[in-house]
Amino acid sequence: MKSITSCGAAWPARRRTSLSLILFVAMVVAIGAPGSAAEPARSPASLQVSIDPRVELFAIIYRLGGYLYHGEDHAASHYETEVQSHFGRYREHSAVALATRLKEDGNVDYGVQLSLAVHVDDAANLQLRVPLDPWPETLHERWTPELIDEFLAQARDFATQSDFAGFVEKQGPFYAETVARAERALEAGVHVDWFDSFFGPQAGREFRVFISPLGGLHGWYAFWLSTEQGLEAMSVIGCRRLDDQGKPVFHQGARGLSFASGIVHELSHSYVNPTSDPYLDQLEEPVNRMKPFLVGYFAKAYGQEHHSALVRESLVRAAVIRYLHERWGFLAGRRALVRELKMGAFWMPELLETLEQYEAQRDRHPDFQSYMPEVVEFFEVYSSRIRAKAAVASASLPLYVLVFVVYLIAVWLPSRRWPTPMPRTGWDRVVTFGLLYAVVGPVFEFVALGNRPGLPSLIAGAVLL
Repeated sequence: MKSITSCGAAWPARRRTSLSLILFVAMVVAIGAPGSAAEPARSPASLQVSIDPRVELFAIIYRLGGYLYHGEDHAASHYETEVQSHFGRYREHSAVALATRLKEDGNVDYGVQLSLAVHVDDAANLQLRVPLDPWPETLHERWTPELIDEFLAQARDFATQSDFAGFVEKQGPFYAETVARAERALEAGVHVDWFDSFFGPQAGREFRVFISPLGGLHGWYAFWLSTEQGLEAMSVIGCRRLDDQGKPVFHQGARGLSFASGIVHELSHSYVNPTSDPYLDQLEEPVNRMKPFLVGYFAKAYGQEHHSALVRESLVRAAVIRYLHERWGFLAGRRALVRELKMGAFWMPELLETLEQYEAQRDRHPDFQSYMPEVVEFFEVYSSRIRAKAAVASASLPLYVLVFVVYLIAVWLPSRRWPTPMPRTGWDRVVTFGLLYAVVGPVFEFVALGNRPGLPSLIAGAVLL
């Protein structure tokens, strides 16, 4: 039987290194490349990107009331300067005073105002597109019919007196440039045919993204509206990055994945929320059992919210991970999972397994609505075991750090008394690489892939030592 050393001697050292490098690069490309080969045929639906005058009118009124400012460390953008120059003298208008009063007395903040903006026909008429009975699903309940009539009347007067139409016309080139930049970033990053392939086909659905130059860091919003033509899914997106001219920048390709995945996140709400609503009564008890164990961002954002918020956010975030995995490759999906784990969604790996089962059983579950009973069962089972899950999630990193320190000491102390010789034989190399993997492997799994620390690898390394 040939020894490891003699087997390796058949290949020159340089050729062995080259072959290893080629295999490593091929593996990374195969894992990280988008899954374009198996993509289904594109559907007729498309993503329509624009700067909507309705959103801009409401944002300008809200900003003149003293809101939507980004802090002293934020330099004024090109658009903010233009807004200040044109509308600054209208700060005392009754529409601005009403918006301020609604914010201070009724907490009608920016997102609540935008929920009304997307339910009117245009910035000139400001007439509701749908009746208020039944109440539109994404028109915020802080509005009342009386407040809506009062606010729209004041907004019409503001638009007339301030020549809002003239401002929009003047900003035409800036709007067109901003939209073109966003379209280039989203062209390869957002595939709207995925929504039908994952959630189930829905005829007549439109996807609209409204870029809001004033929105900045103040959040992204999802709305949807049923019309005679079908369901209109809308997302209002703030501009978070500016170039040296103060104009919005949207990264493309891999650098723009956070932007693209944010769009997928918001548009997914138009599927997840209506689908999960019929099951919220069944989900109330299991989700409320989970709330005391929430940590990090999820505890802060959803600990005191209605149980529907945690359900919807969990499903939407899991769907985005599945989207990134399918369209951008394994590593893109795992990086998204890492972000969710760091924010405290320690149930996400198990929820993803549930969604993978859904995707593998599409013959039994043609759409996500038909799979919701299994989702309810997942939350019921998980909530019954969450105490142990939360303990493991909160203790895993400190435990890994402790074991890692112990491991370093176990390696360092013997080396002080019995120095380890440089690897000279094939067996020495096996031991050396085993030790290297035992230390680096768990770190890579936890930081890059989101897996919990690989304690078996550490034990294996200790045995090899």
